[in-house]
Amino acid sequence: MTDKKLHSEEMKSLFQPLIQGILSLATRQYAAASQNGRPPSDLVITGGFARNSWAITYLESEVQKLMPGMKCATEIA
Repeated sequence: MTDKKLHSEEMKSLFQPLIQGILSLATRQYAAASQNGRPPSDLVITGGFARNSWAITYLESEVQKLMPGMKCATEIA
């Protein structure tokens, strides 16, 4: 079996719906926690999604735009 490499635009179209869902949820939770005086500092990504370096890099870049100072951490089981 050979590995198939996907180009950046293919990766983006594949992961965009999932990333947008993560960002939407994280942004709402970040805002709610910040209103309570306890803004989160990390967004933890787990499982198979955490194994994809392109998706994590893209997500980190988007997180920094929306929630400055927030870091993405990965946990692969």
